Amino acid sequence: MMFVCTCSGATCSEDWVEAWWTGREGSRVPLGRWCGLATPGPLQSPRGALGLLIALHTDQDSVASGFKARYVFEPAKSIFGDCGGNMSGAEWGVITSPRFPLPYEPPARGAASRVCNWFVTARAGKRLLLNFEHFAVEGHLTERGCPAAVLRLWYESPGPPLELCGEKAPADRWQYLSSSNSIRLS
Repeated sequence: MMFVCTCSGATCSEDWVEAWWTGREGSRVPLGRWCGLATPGPLQSPRGALGLLIALHTDQDSVASGFKARYVFEPAKSIFGDCGGNMSGAEWGVITSPRFPLPYEPPARGAASRVCNWFVTARAGKRLLLNFEHFAVEGHLTERGCPAAVLRLWYESPGPPLELCGEKAPADRWQYLSSSNSIRLS
């Protein structure tokens, strides 16, 4: 699903769009909150999701034009998506986007998106420290969001994923410490 939201407010305190995957018995998995020119990257439902709930919150001030979302139905993919894998059991490892350091591939012709899911699990009682040495994904998180490409990181549980796009300067440190013994990157 692709969003274009022209909701007002840079801090998401006035108008915003929120989204959740819905599951059995009314369960919800939060995906995030977006406002202003920030838009989420493509969203692809995980296995077991029954639907997508989208809510527009607005107040009476500075009413904007709302949002526009496109959706397509695609054949179900494996739990790893088009690529990715289970990186569990090792003391350390390296995850790269397909073709790294070359540019990543766009979606196949006729497909709405290309999704890679990596699952990393440490031994019980351990946490994971993820350090991005290099990062260059289309978009700019604070200026326009990640409308075309995004890396989502689930490292705090419970809660929505952290959305990452843009470029990391070589001197910047992008490190994330998991709150449990597992993380997911998608």
